[in-house]
Amino acid sequence: MSVRGSWRQGDNLLIDDVTGFTIYASEARKQWDGAMVHTSIFETRHPQDLIRARREKPGVPNARPQPVDTFIGPLTTTVTAATAAGSTNLPVESTARMQAGDAIMVVLDTGDTFRVLIAAVVDTGNLTLASALPQATSEGKQVVDNTAVAQATIP
Repeated sequence: MSVRGSWRQGDNLLIDDVTGFTIYASEARKQWDGAMVHTSIFETRHPQDLIRARREKPGVPNARPQPVDTFIGPLTTTVTAATAAGSTNLPVESTARMQAGDAIMVVLDTGDTFRVLIAAVVDTGNLTLASALPQATSEGKQVVDNTAVAQATIP
């Protein structure tokens, strides 16, 4: 790079940090990053560089533990002992919230469901059916009470 053509008294020469050209010190300005540049390419610092972010509050305002799951829908239980076809007594795991007149479905050994009404709730583990079972049912088969439906309770 050649030196500028003339000498100026009291003005020294320097090299522009961005372009590499030789310029007079009187035509140079110092940028925000410390670079000495010609006035024609001088850039001020962008105002967004000086903005400070607000401190975030990462915590949850009303933290609570997850509630226990509540089942919503028909009441279900299982058969506790094998029951022969023609029987009106059905041993179940629980008769809680079941009452006479409720419509239930019993899964039979064939895979079919038998819809029947409860004639009586004998105790906490036995139901008396209004009509006899058409097929046998074995232990572990599901019994669904469609009348005793657990409703959603929204606090």
